[in-house]
Amino acid sequence: RVWSNIGTEHNGPHWLQKHARHFQAAVRIALEEEFFVVPKPSPAGIEREWRLDFHNAEKKIIDNKGVAKPVTKILKLFRSNNAPLKSLSSYSLKTIVMDMIRDDPANHWPESDIAHLFLSALEHLMLKLDQGKIDFFFDSMANNLRGKLLEPIVQENMVQFLKRSISKLKTSQNT
Repeated sequence: RVWSNIGTEHNGPHWLQKHARHFQAAVRIALEEEFFVVPKPSPAGIEREWRLDFHNAEKKIIDNKGVAKPVTKILKLFRSNNAPLKSLSSYSLKTIVMDMIRDDPANHWPESDIAHLFLSALEHLMLKLDQGKIDFFFDSMANNLRGKLLEPIVQENMVQFLKRSISKLKTSQNT
């Protein structure tokens, strides 16, 4: 399952084929480079878990789409400054942005859209939290939400916080 999200022999992952050629080339080359196996945080009492880490490919995905990197940084800053979201991992937020890039290949993430893209990322995060799953980008069978985040009350608190925050941000946009 994971390999179909990483690449095929000639063309790379199917989702990548919808993107511009320079983007495809950068990501495909990065996927052919090294990857790592890294420990994943596990809930207490569960044996250590591991995941694949395609750092170079993730960097190419983020760096080759306009303001994707600044949007990711703003998401992390927003998380760090809002108590209900503090237990979200940085990787989960990065995954939200990579999901958006994968799902909308025509979007070039222009600087003029940074506020809209940030709000879209918050909405995507809210949807994923409501579903109880932020898929690992290269393996949809792995859930980035682990341990206490999976408790329904914590999850629901995050979703409700994001609903209120998104509403306030939309109201104050362009003022």
